Amino acid sequence: MSPANIVSFALFVSYFLEISAGPIGRAQKFLPQIDRKRLFTKEQMFAGFQLILIGFFKKNIIADAVAPYVDQLYSSPQNCMNIDLLCGMYLYTLQIYADFSGYTDIVRGISKLLGIEIMENFKQPYLSRNINEFWRRWHISLSSWLRDYLYIPLGGSKKGTGRTYRNLIITMLLCGLWHGASWVFVAWGGIHAIYLSIYRYIKEIFKKKELIDQTKYSFTKSILSILLTFHIISFAWIFFRAPDFTMAFTYVYSLVNMSNIGYTTSLILVTIFYMALVLTIDYPSYKADRELLVTSETPWFWRGVVYALLILSISFIGTSYVKPFIYFKF
Repeated sequence: MSPANIVSFALFVSYFLEISAGPIGRAQKFLPQIDRKRLFTKEQMFAGFQLILIGFFKKNIIADAVAPYVDQLYSSPQNCMNIDLLCGMYLYTLQIYADFSGYTDIVRGISKLLGIEIMENFKQPYLSRNINEFWRRWHISLSSWLRDYLYIPLGGSKKGTGRTYRNLIITMLLCGLWHGASWVFVAWGGIHAIYLSIYRYIKEIFKKKELIDQTKYSFTKSILSILLTFHIISFAWIFFRAPDFTMAFTYVYSLVNMSNIGYTTSLILVTIFYMALVLTIDYPSYKADRELLVTSETPWFWRGVVYALLILSISFIGTSYVKPFIYFKF
């Protein structure tokens, strides 16, 4: 290996220090960008700064703001009312997404300012219409890595139905273990393995009997599918957030305990507000099938409004309760 290649490889390795946090870069896509002459364009500058602003907004205005509520509810779920615990489940679902995707946006934005393109790692995952689509939109670099280096080498879906489910389960269990040597992470991966297996099984039955057209979603079907997918994902996050099985099962039991019905109005309002805020950020990009809120084609007035709102929000509304990025502990 020549000295130039050694330097390029060292830069590649050092560029992705927190590999679990992602995006998980691949040498074949990263190294060519290092070796060629990079030009700093106006489009890269605007896109880079916008991603950085959105990333800080997600982290500071959403993730860090809801963290105290989540910490309090998960510290003693047995003492909480079940509607409050439902809000806690939703809030952690928002927290981990805003924290993780916010970090990714900042990394990708800074990279754009350096003339380096890094793959999009999140694509409005909570607007997915099924669990399979969710994993095409959530931590995309990890999903594609697991597919290419684990699921397919195990045989993928080419060696019979039984082995397909086996390979799927192994892949998702190791996906959970990827996040840490803890049984709750393995359980989280196992839950998603069950989700994916059920989805695949139902899809195959419907496909054989030609009951539905898998490619078409009516508006009502889309809404119901998104809501169902969001809720099963939110439930699985309980096992990801809980420090151990005892706390996870206590949370689930207290959540479904009908003798524990009650709620805190302020917590419900907080939950609705932050869910609406995440939807406000994600839906325009989802609808237009793009990663940015505004582009060079957006009228300059609206671009200015979006940038101003992001900057003012971060500067004056941001919480002082700052937590490390969640994925940095894995």
